Amino acid sequence: MKFIILGSGGFQTIPRPTCQCRVCKEARKKGVPYSRNGPSIFIDDINAIIDTPKDIINSINREDIKKVERVFFTHWHPDHTEGFRLAEEITDDWTAHEPYELKNEGEPIKYIAPKEVMKDLKNIRSPLDSFLAYRERMRFLKLMEIESDKEYKIRNLTITAEKIRQYTNANVCAYIIKEGNKKVVYFPCHTKAWKNDSRLKDADLLIMNNPWFSPLSKGQEITENHPLRHQLFSMEELIEQIKKLNIKKTIIIHIEEMWGKSYDDYCKLEEKYKDYNIKFAFDGMRIEV
Repeated sequence: MKFIILGSGGFQTIPRPTCQCRVCKEARKKGVPYSRNGPSIFIDDINAIIDTPKDIINSINREDIKKVERVFFTHWHPDHTEGFRLAEEITDDWTAHEPYELKNEGEPIKYIAPKEVMKDLKNIRSPLDSFLAYRERMRFLKLMEIESDKEYKIRNLTITAEKIRQYTNANVCAYIIKEGNKKVVYFPCHTKAWKNDSRLKDADLLIMNNPWFSPLSKGQEITENHPLRHQLFSMEELIEQIKKLNIKKTIIIHIEEMWGKSYDDYCKLEEKYKDYNIKFAFDGMRIEV
């Protein structure tokens, strides 16, 4: 299985607009790997993307990806869906009359999510209609609802959407991707909401959102009652999970500017935690399992 980290950033890209902190100024000057686009990965084996942040088109062009057949979604939050128009950008081609010619070898791109997540996605609307309904009518995309916790075979891979309990205002899922006896878990958000630990056990690779770090970039401490403690693991809690579940390798994504750490800082943390095989993602990172 081959993967590309399209975007390693979190709900705010790095650099943040107008921000003059050390991390953002360095990212503007140096670019990748110091800069970070919104959270998304590419599954090379099946020409699939998971999630479409607002800068997904830039990420695809940067990595010279030549074909997209499927887009999976984890949840509706804007940092994962603002790039909905990806299918339209790829497939639309102006002609004199409808139906317009499709560039994508005549096929709409499959937009895939568990039915609970898809219901949320369909509620994202323009003043006229659901964003997705309009684009499906135009044949830019084809919506496909799948069942949570059910395996789906796509070429050489088996993919399962693992349902997580409803988190605040969103239904959230993770994706378990298998080939033979190899298992990858993509879990970019809300990891503390996961209940079914057994599905993570013995994973060859866990790609998950970052733990919290204290103090934050502006000097604020993560106090005992800080809400981030209910959303994210600490580094120590993450290590306990890795040991308990026998995770062979962990790659951390959804990396936020608010932690106040640059690419170089994360390289030092990798060295500190090398006994647990923890890596911090960067845009364009290639992974083979």
